[in-house]
Amino acid sequence: MYNRRRGTLIGLAVGDALGAAVEFKSPGSFAPVTGYRSGGPHRLEAGEWTGDTSMALADSIATAGWDLNDQADRYVEWWKTGKYSVNGRCFDIGITTSGALSNYVANNNSLTSGDRSDRASGNGSIIRLAPVPIRFGHLYPDKADELSLLAEESSLPTHASEQCMSACRYLAIVLAALIHGEDRGEVVSSEWPALKQLNDIKPLHPMIQEIAQGSFRQRQPPTIQGSGWVVKSLEASLWASTMPRRSRKRS
Repeated sequence: MYNRRRGTLIGLAVGDALGAAVEFKSPGSFAPVTGYRSGGPHRLEAGEWTGDTSMALADSIATAGWDLNDQADRYVEWWKTGKYSVNGRCFDIGITTSGALSNYVANNNSLTSGDRSDRASGNGSIIRLAPVPIRFGHLYPDKADELSLLAEESSLPTHASEQCMSACRYLAIVLAALIHGEDRGEVVSSEWPALKQLNDIKPLHPMIQEIAQGSFRQRQPPTIQGSGWVVKSLEASLWASTMPRRSRKRS
């Protein structure tokens, strides 16, 4: 389990660095990604990560416990000073995140800083989510309600829409189950008992529920899109985790 926890965090950074050079590109418009490469919209060196890794919650959780304002403070520090960045500067903050952090700086309330409207349903909070199930995975499965609440709260400082919070709840339970060693095929099955448990606690947003029920299995690129929308990002990540390796490389 220790190795799987480690792999969850390292996998976040590795996936981020692998995708950095092709971020914002359409499926099929770039050579298959089989290793690190330089360039991309941020002009990074091969193997360098983006703000998606910089905003991971591990440092806050390790030093302050569960404190949303501390998490938001660290996001602001990254935004303003480049702390946690691979090159010492913030080079890729999104509109939703910058707007929420501006609200936080003005009001010092991470519970209300994020935009709750559907139009603010970017993928920022699921991208940084991994440290939550890494640290609190012991709550699965007996206290899944507590784990899902923490995952939802982790989204609030920057991404407070129902789509984003629901995606965080679902992905946190998925990652916790995988950390516990559950079979990947069972975890992403529409018949997975933990999915029913999660919906009993609080129903998933209909768009997230559709993905959890297996919509990603019925689609292929270009319908599968790793866009900035949380719904499409979640769908693409599950598709990539279950498709044969040759199919994944084409995307």
